[in-house]
Amino acid sequence: MTTGGNLPVETSRGKPHADVAVEPDGPPGSGDVSLANSARTIVGTVQEDAGFLARPDGALFVVLHRPVDRPPFGSLTVCSSLFGEQHTDYRREVRLARMLASAGFAVARFHYRGFGNSAPGSASLDAFSRDALDVTLAARRLTSVSRVAFLGVGVGSLVASGALLAHPEAPLLLWKPVVDGAHFCRDFFRARLVAATRVGGARPGTTDELLARLANEGHVDVMGFTLAASLYDSLIVSRLTETLPRHPRRILVQPFRGSRAAGVERLVADWKAGGCLVDVQPAKLAEDPYFIPDGAAAAASVLAAEEQLVADARDWLLSSWRNGE
Repeated sequence: MTTGGNLPVETSRGKPHADVAVEPDGPPGSGDVSLANSARTIVGTVQEDAGFLARPDGALFVVLHRPVDRPPFGSLTVCSSLFGEQHTDYRREVRLARMLASAGFAVARFHYRGFGNSAPGSASLDAFSRDALDVTLAARRLTSVSRVAFLGVGVGSLVASGALLAHPEAPLLLWKPVVDGAHFCRDFFRARLVAATRVGGARPGTTDELLARLANEGHVDVMGFTLAASLYDSLIVSRLTETLPRHPRRILVQPFRGSRAAGVERLVADWKAGGCLVDVQPAKLAEDPYFIPDGAAAAASVLAAEEQLVADARDWLLSSWRNGE
């Protein structure tokens, strides 16, 4: 794995080419779906294929995990968070994918358009949700599964909720969900001020100055991450209570320790009132990706908490589909 400007970048052979066509709002143009220029790895009982899903909207880099010894009985699409959270969540998402594949699931992880190894593209939450739907459909055709589920991590919770419009019966898992996109941006901007203070560096410009540059230039650099105006505009008007389709479904919320956890109780109450079956399993992990304690003891604690997080997600998803979801 190498590191790109916005997220960990997994390496694959070659460059994308258009031998698989996926319509922006529809199914692949060919019944023979494949990942272009793919590389295959076997990790224990898990097969991992990394390659490119080519579409008119631009190729997406995809990693598909599945069991070696049996056909999968369902597929999970992982909608990652953004910026610093993509780095801290990367290991958790890989661990979850491998654990689920060992248990009989297929898991699709991918880079949004304009991020990592995927093709450049105009970034917005709606565009990312379309990416997730294209990846989900491709994973279904590659594995012949009928049941699908979504995991939304951080801002990816807003992405996954948009994708659920096409899959009203799909179970939804949420890690440290972002309830309000405007609050996420506010915290992101504040983090750069805190970071500058902690290292004793020059104080960065004010948020108003940052937003003025964003409006004038179409993008800004925030702690080494590129924020596009189109993405910012979509974030500040998005709220999870409004983007999740009003349809009864099973939902697992795994809040981390941080400010977002305060909004989970009201969120859960709203979903339950709408007929959803909601489980809440708090994780002993820090929500903030920018200030992580150092030391062997802290690292061991994080690893143990991550193991519990992914095991709880696996058991919940198995239970959901055993109960007919």
